[in-house]
Amino acid sequence: LDEVREAAAGRPVRALCGSGVRSHIAHRVLVQAGLDSASLSGGMLTLRAALGPAADELLTTHEPAFAG
Repeated sequence: LDEVREAAAGRPVRALCGSGVRSHIAHRVLVQAGLDSASLSGGMLTLRAALGPAADELLTTHEPAFAG
C-alpha cells in the first residue's frame, strides 16, 4: 500500500482486471486504506464490449503510474 500511495501522489487510484473481481477486492482494500479508489465493474470484458477496439488503444496510450 505504501508503494501505491506514493505512486498515486494524491491522485485517484483506478483498479482494473480482466473480469472485475480482483479489481473490486483491490478497490475495497484501497478505500479501507484511505485512498480515493474506483474499480470498473465487469473489468476488461466490459470495457472491450463497450468500446470495441478503442479499449485497447485507450489502455495502451496511458502508462500506469504503478502496476504491481
